[in-house]
Amino acid sequence: MSHRRAYLVRVNLPDGGTLVENEFTLTEKQVARLLLKGMTIAEIAAFRGVSYHTVRNQVAMLREKVGVRSIAELIARLK
Repeated sequence: MSHRRAYLVRVNLPDGGTLVENEFTLTEKQVARLLLKGMTIAEIAAFRGVSYHTVRNQVAMLREKVGVRSIAELIARLK
């Protein structure tokens, strides 16, 4: 039997606010968690069994929701 773990994703915004976890899809939460572990887009794609382009698009959506331009900025904001 597999057990699903809930992953909390919080983003600290420049204005002092916080994006709540409900604003991210389950897939975005997983991708964010893997980015925080130091995985590259290619590694995340292989781990999840999806294409590089799929993960790249998911990271782009995360960056858009958080309001940053780079993956480095995204990782810095994810907690």
